[in-house]
Amino acid sequence: MSQVLGGEIAGSKGAKLARLLAAPQVAVERSWMVGDAASDIRAAHEAGCRAAAVSWGWQSPERLASMAPERVIAQPQALISLCDLPSSDIREVG
Repeated sequence: MSQVLGGEIAGSKGAKLARLLAAPQVAVERSWMVGDAASDIRAAHEAGCRAAAVSWGWQSPERLASMAPERVIAQPQALISLCDLPSSDIREVG
């Protein structure tokens, strides 16, 4: 990851995501938007990338699931499953 555009950067979620995905080194088909709100899932799908909803955030897991994310993540350590890392680069924590 070379860029993070959070709430402190002006623009809509969709516009920021489109900006990130337009970079030549970004493979859209390997990209994920991770979020805790229905608007995050919607922005991901509108931008053409996959969405992962985290169940410990702003909205309920049921609300997030209704937006049809590709994954619902229940534990922070499960976020690593979204990365295309060689197994030798994945280490258990804890």
